[in-house]
Amino acid sequence: MDADIICLQEVQVDLWQDFCQILEEHQYTGVLQNVTGGHNVASALLVKKSSPLQLERLESRSRVLIGVLQDSKKRKQKVYLANVHLEAGEKEQDNMQRYHQLKSLFKRLSHHIQADNNRIDEAAVIMAGDFNMLRTNPLHSFLSQGRLQSPEQLKSLPAFSTIQLCDSFLEFQDDTVQPRSSKIHFASSEIKGRGQLQRTYAKGHVLDYIWHSPSLRVKDSLLLHPMSCSNFPQKWPSEDHPSDHLPVGVDFEWET
Repeated sequence: MDADIICLQEVQVDLWQDFCQILEEHQYTGVLQNVTGGHNVASALLVKKSSPLQLERLESRSRVLIGVLQDSKKRKQKVYLANVHLEAGEKEQDNMQRYHQLKSLFKRLSHHIQADNNRIDEAAVIMAGDFNMLRTNPLHSFLSQGRLQSPEQLKSLPAFSTIQLCDSFLEFQDDTVQPRSSKIHFASSEIKGRGQLQRTYAKGHVLDYIWHSPSLRVKDSLLLHPMSCSNFPQKWPSEDHPSDHLPVGVDFEWET
């Protein structure tokens, strides 16, 4: 592992201390989301000890772990990171839950940004994790447009203004968002070939995303598993692949 920051979801809480020993061997520090109600899985944030970005403060929400990271080389520069694991399910009520979880997240991000006397439209924001939604979901478009609207109230209520974000793995252009093009490739030199992200979930869907604000530029979008370019369903978890999701990564440049 050599990433500066790693976001994990569904970490088994009762095995966390054992996992921390492994992290120490790889020169990472880890923090676990505070969970209640007897839940035995939580999100976790891992930071490489040699990274210039180090955790300044944390906030645990029911579906999000928020971390504010300070650049040790540029003391005034901060990154606002949200490790996300939204409600699962395909029903309308599940999508409403995701809407409310995102709305709450944006309010908390805005609070942290304003507490540091930074401008919301200039802040370095990253949202990463399992969003449990397809790119055809209206919520995906709302994130790209910097507004959030209840899926069942599209015509009756005004949109809630948010932070305009870009899907780091998606290349598109419209009147609202113009994210930079990104080079997508496998991180392992043993895997040859290039392709587009078509799957992060066993059933052949993209459910996991990395979103970023305009102050961050994508240098590389990394596909860390060869099956990420195929949408054929797989029988995961399995002995060879213990998760039903695939990892993805992004190499960012920070424009200051």
